[in-house]
Amino acid sequence: QRSIKAERLRQDPPEHVLVPEVGRIGFLDFHRGAEALAAGEAAAAELLRTLRGASPRAE
Repeated sequence: QRSIKAERLRQDPPEHVLVPEVGRIGFLDFHRGAEALAAGEAAAAELLRTLRGASPRAE
């Protein structure tokens, strides 16, 4: 399954990938969910700022 996903990513890579800075939040650290979500929101906001700055139609 992993090799299939890796091959698909190799053939058709995404234009953008969000990589939130979650530090040492582990897979089972459910009590840190709000922190993980905030990191994801910050990463998305940063990417959005970058995309808006690169777009000729930016507002």
